[in-house]
Amino acid sequence: GDRPALGANLRWLSRMQWWRGHRAAAEEAASAAIDTLTGAGDQRLLALALSNQAQLFMLVDDNERCLGYGERAVALAREVGDPGILSHALNNVGGAHWGLGHTDVARAELAESLSVALAAGEVDHACRAYINTGWRLMWDLELDEAERSVAGAMALAERSEHVGFLGYGYLGRALIDFHRGAWDDAVCYADVRLDSQLAVTRCWALTV
Repeated sequence: GDRPALGANLRWLSRMQWWRGHRAAAEEAASAAIDTLTGAGDQRLLALALSNQAQLFMLVDDNERCLGYGERAVALAREVGDPGILSHALNNVGGAHWGLGHTDVARAELAESLSVALAAGEVDHACRAYINTGWRLMWDLELDEAERSVAGAMALAERSEHVGFLGYGYLGRALIDFHRGAWDDAVCYADVRLDSQLAVTRCWALTV
């Protein structure tokens, strides 16, 4: 009977399902979270649910649908004044714009995502902004700049003991070194994540 609490937990369930590699279940929970929170009287939680849905679309390069949800999330996050959700939503729309080739817009959105999170002490969102920026730069073969962004994530994650994003940092370094042809270094970084129980990180480590 508590729609905000139910919606918040459905959003978390979506995130946990994605980490486990269960995308269909993640999408189902994401949609249910939005349905539950629409009209429930908590615009902050609705903004986060919309941003979660945008993130799922961004992660499979469904960029137009990402922007549809993500821009709504950005607007709501600004309205309620929540820097963590604003950072999360900007990260998603920045990734979508990058995927569409709107690189200047994307860089500005990802830079704002990072600065907002750092100013608010939102470590999770700041690490994600560093990582997503670094990975986008890596795909564009801007490897030195990518390495600086990934290094920022790793330093922050290590200081705050954010093990999940520290693991993503190792994977980022592995992929950057792979692109450079630095095979031994790439394998060294990937080896750190080979025993991961999370499908999304173990998959990348095995790929390297």
